[in-house]
Amino acid sequence: METGTLSSTGQVAIPKKIREFLQILTSGKLIFVPLEEGKVLITTEQ
Repeated sequence: METGTLSSTGQVAIPKKIREFLQILTSGKLIFVPLEEGKVLITTEQ
């Protein structure tokens, strides 16, 4: 498990291990899918 930090402007810092796992580059696009019980699925744009 990894944690990120929410800034005062609403930006989230994604931990390096997660960026590497998802192969996210700078300015990469992410998709946020709300799930039940307060969970969110985060995936990359394919």
